Amino acid sequence: LLLQGSAYFLLRVGETEEIVKVDIEAGDMISVPGGTWHRFGPKDETSYKSVRFYHDKSSWIKTNRVV
Repeated sequence: LLLQGSAYFLLRVGETEEIVKVDIEAGDMISVPGGTWHRFGPKDETSYKSVRFYHDKSSWIKTNRVV
C-alpha cells in the first residue's frame, strides 16, 4: 500500500518470465503472489511512504536474482 509519493514494481510474469512494470501512486495497493520475482522502487521522488503486509514471518524471504 503506497501512502505517499509514486513508485513502481517490476514483476516477472508468465512462463516466459517477461518483466512487466507497474506504476503506482499514493492510495494504490498491489498484491504480489508468493514466489513471484519482483522489485520495488520510488518513481520520481526521493522519498515515499509505504506499508507492506505479510501472512507470516516466513512469507518474506529475500533472494537476489539478476534482472
